[in-house]
Amino acid sequence: MKGNRKNFSKKAFKFFLPSLIVIGLGVFVLRGWYFQAEEKVLSFEGEKRVAVVDGGFAYGALTRAETVEGFLEEENIKLGKKEEIYPGLETEISPGLRIKIIRKYRVGIAVDGEVKSAELEKMKIKEALERMGVPLSPLDEVKPAKERLIAEGMEIEVTRVEEEEITETHPVEFETIVEEDGEMKWGRREVEQEGEKGEREVDYLLRYENGELISKKKLSSKLAKKPVNKVIVKGTKIEVGDIQRGLASWYAHTNDMTCASVKFPRGTWLRVRNQENGKEIIVQVDDYGPSPETGKIIDLEKTAFQKIADPWRGVAEVKVEEIL
Repeated sequence: MKGNRKNFSKKAFKFFLPSLIVIGLGVFVLRGWYFQAEEKVLSFEGEKRVAVVDGGFAYGALTRAETVEGFLEEENIKLGKKEEIYPGLETEISPGLRIKIIRKYRVGIAVDGEVKSAELEKMKIKEALERMGVPLSPLDEVKPAKERLIAEGMEIEVTRVEEEEITETHPVEFETIVEEDGEMKWGRREVEQEGEKGEREVDYLLRYENGELISKKKLSSKLAKKPVNKVIVKGTKIEVGDIQRGLASWYAHTNDMTCASVKFPRGTWLRVRNQENGKEIIVQVDDYGPSPETGKIIDLEKTAFQKIADPWRGVAEVKVEEIL
């Protein structure tokens, strides 16, 4: 059975192969006839096909004209004084002739503080800049975009862009620290350590457009030198002179830690203690008063009085000590 199938397959192949060849040749002949007929339909007797490139735009056309000039008239194609055409107007039309019309477009380019103008054929803006000898750096900006085609009357603007990285040194202020010394007399202050400013290095990116600084962007910062703090020592040891006991009243005038006294002259520093609650303050005499007839020994500025007593009470029993 297998042998019979194999013989049958060989006979069938021998029979169908010539038929396939005949059919293929028939299709090829019919295809050639069809396209020949189609060409006859698409063109008329005496017409010639030409290729046209007009201002960068390419297309094909059929014409009966004898010359290039006749073709332009037939197609109603107008040429200005600045347009060029290749080949010349008197050239005879032959099948497959390539006609190129170079149209000029006037453009203006503002760059480097001046305006240049030129008449150029259709091309991209970046090509027009090259043609006019205007080099561009990677950062330079062009408006309209470089990839656009030029057009009649187009104004092109080139912005020169430069970037620069710089490092600036800025001062860092020091702090002033006050330390107390119980062995030093009150009112004395001594500088134990002078302060010294530190330094901070800051990196910036500068952007210039047409030579003018447009932006300053901070990139990084680091402390290059630490500041040295100023240290002041103040005395807290109080030595007492004369002492008074009696009533203290208040008045509102300067809102400072000051007072008025009859006993102590102006400029004297006094320690005033509330005898009821133990709160105390230090004030400086800057006025004369109160009158002895009032029975009060001292008038405290309201700001000072309310630190040791409530102002609504009006008076407070105090002890007043002169600070030497």
